[in-house]
Amino acid sequence: MAYTDDWENLMNGVFGPGGKLRFDTQKTPPEKPGLPDMNAALLEQQKKLDEMLKKQNAELRRDTTQEALAQSRKMLEDMEADGLLDSTMIVFTSDNGSNMGHHGIVGKGNGTYPMNMYETSVKVPGIFAWPGHIPQGVVSQTMVSHYDFMPTLLEMCGVPYQPKKELPGRSFARVLTGESDSFRDEVVVYDEYGPVRMIRTREWKLVHRYPDGPDELYDLVNDPGERDNRIDDPALQALRQAMQARLTHWFDCYVDPALDGSREDVRGGGQLTSHSFK
Repeated sequence: MAYTDDWENLMNGVFGPGGKLRFDTQKTPPEKPGLPDMNAALLEQQKKLDEMLKKQNAELRRDTTQEALAQSRKMLEDMEADGLLDSTMIVFTSDNGSNMGHHGIVGKGNGTYPMNMYETSVKVPGIFAWPGHIPQGVVSQTMVSHYDFMPTLLEMCGVPYQPKKELPGRSFARVLTGESDSFRDEVVVYDEYGPVRMIRTREWKLVHRYPDGPDELYDLVNDPGERDNRIDDPALQALRQAMQARLTHWFDCYVDPALDGSREDVRGGGQLTSHSFK
């Protein structure tokens, strides 16, 4: 995992007038004609809040990372003492990402309403280790999803498994062992968060919200921070339609109608409701 220290871009604009959280990245609260003293006070308040959040989130990142490392180290030491380390495949991952002020959010995908699909919300760590089976020190750029874990772990452990048509997961065992650097002809990751669905390639991300948006389209090569929503760009409408078709087809193939999140009004405590995805 990598965190950015570019707090000027991340935290400026998190707080608007009155201390209300917002999504946009304006560097200053909007001017109010005739109230120069109020404007100055708001700027000072925002500066203090930015510094407070910067310090708190830095401490949180440090403490969380140190605790995870300490517990992982203890587990590995216990396994080594029991003679299990060389015969055990270790997988380190998590359930979701978490924004630490990114996009004006402290929280994950359901930290806003409607839910968001920012990279900082949906990306998760994936660390695999197995002496003699998985090369050490290798960083793979292969795009995989948690639905690929079951067939992968089964294959790595030598358990016979025939991929089922109704399940989307595919094994990336050959990537782990270094026999291949890709395991799909088309590199696409799909995600769902209630009525919010996302399709992501290496270059582009489309976020679609049922029933009527707002939708997002990001150029992840030139805009990795997802600052410029290109959803209405006339030059990208063919791309948008193609990605939307692939997204719809994927969920048509794999969704369980009884558990179709696009019909669910998913909400959560502490969500930001004053926001803009533009």
